[in-house]
Amino acid sequence: MKIEISCGKLVEVVIIAALIGMQIYNSYRISELNSKIENFQSPIINQPIKPIQPSDWQVDCGKDLNGYDAVFIYLPTCPHCQRMEPLVKSSELKFYWIDPRLPKCSSINLTKFDFKGFVPHFYCLKNGNSHIGEMPEESFRNWTESCK
Repeated sequence: MKIEISCGKLVEVVIIAALIGMQIYNSYRISELNSKIENFQSPIINQPIKPIQPSDWQVDCGKDLNGYDAVFIYLPTCPHCQRMEPLVKSSELKFYWIDPRLPKCSSINLTKFDFKGFVPHFYCLKNGNSHIGEMPEESFRNWTESCK
């Protein structure tokens, strides 16, 4: 028995065999990847979620804004806020302190203080000027002077 295959048919057979081989290989790789995904242990996901800890930072949420000169929106964990905290505390201005992550501050409409989600954020209640970010001491004093 003699089998004759034309050149075109041979090419088709080789291509089909190659495609089948690629599909088998890809199926193996997908199976291998699925196994790795199923066994993956994320160091972040598997850590217990720590609740927000109260800090010793001042919080004025819930108080009336009357009598305050400016607003200080901060996060105690922010290094820039940490550097600004002593300046705000020692300022001649009376600051209304807001930690936006706290439930008692969640009812405050922060957009009325021109807040765009970045801390530290300063807002002068008298003239509407705001500043985002850490400032050198002299710049902070100039900003507070302009708020008087």
